[in-house]
Amino acid sequence: MAAEGGEGNSSEGEVENKKVLDAFFVGRALAEVVNEKLGTALGEVLSEVAKVDAERRRELKEFQDEVRLRARDQQTKATAASASSSPPAVVPPADDP
Repeated sequence: MAAEGGEGNSSEGEVENKKVLDAFFVGRALAEVVNEKLGTALGEVLSEVAKVDAERRRELKEFQDEVRLRARDQQTKATAASASSSPPAVVPPADDP
């Protein structure tokens, strides 16, 4: 009977070892899948952030360009108006010797 008890314990030990080994591989596979999913999600988030940042920079540049263009136009108009409203410069006649 002692031999049977020993064999029974051995089988129970093998079953327990198999359960532990199975749990290890399931846990490892779970960690790999979670890591891949998180990596993909993080990559997508960073991609979207980069797109939003690029769009924001483009809009800011367009805004700056529009402000500069309007300022240049207004300056040109003001200079032209100033030149046309000033009396013409009188150049004294040259003395003929």
